Amino acid sequence: MSLFWSQWQPQFWTKETVAWLKQTWGITLLRCPMAVEVRFCGETTELFGLEGSGLSQGWGEGPPETSREAPFDGFHKRRGYLTPGNKQAELKKLETVVDAALELGIYVVIDWHDHNADQHQKEAAGFFKKMAKKPSAWGRYGSYPNVIFEVFNEPIKQSWEEVIKPYHEMIVEVIREHSTNLIVLGTRIWSQDVDVAAADPVAGENLAYTIHFYANTHKQELRDKVSKALELGAAVFATEWGTCDASGDGTVNLAEAERGNRNEGPVRGGRGSEGLLVAV
Repeated sequence: MSLFWSQWQPQFWTKETVAWLKQTWGITLLRCPMAVEVRFCGETTELFGLEGSGLSQGWGEGPPETSREAPFDGFHKRRGYLTPGNKQAELKKLETVVDAALELGIYVVIDWHDHNADQHQKEAAGFFKKMAKKPSAWGRYGSYPNVIFEVFNEPIKQSWEEVIKPYHEMIVEVIREHSTNLIVLGTRIWSQDVDVAAADPVAGENLAYTIHFYANTHKQELRDKVSKALELGAAVFATEWGTCDASGDGTVNLAEAERGNRNEGPVRGGRGSEGLLVAV
């Protein structure tokens, strides 16, 4: 299961939420998408709350909230890790849920949630060095096998060969100084071009490539990309998928979601693939 951007739903970035998800939904892996840049959103209770979700359809009362912010109207800035004066606030949220996952014995993905990570290489390198070395009651994050590093959420139209791959190579080198854990590498076009990445892979071990799909938008064409990547020998990880449109809104397409979860789909595309539903 994936949490939502740390800047948009911070009330769920708590130890209580992680415990609830494990106990109630039986999750074994939690993705933590730490917001990097300032983002704009027109947040309302209906859009980002629980109304209309599976939580209101017999899945339980929903995860506990400890610090729900007051609703507001219109488009507003939400601060990220790179917002001056806000770094420690984002780190605190992230470390809270990572520590909770380790305490509960589940896997956890530390996600640099950024569309422009190639423009923030120095900051990303410093962040992942800090995370790999971060001490906890269970040892350094990087020495604990439950911790997974996702280093570039969704590149958009950047070149794989000239921009994205060199970024990954640099960040992988930084992490490998402190950890041999799994590293998940974002791919072009909102993490859809796994076939392009698999044809020109980053050198190294314990690396996987990111696929993101939303059932009412991404259909057979995306499943074909996953099949091609797997044929080329790549490991594919659907760190983000949903049952609706890619916008996060619109029609829920359960039929296509089911196809995506079958053996030929992005989530369970046979050997070498796995996935996470978004989002709390």
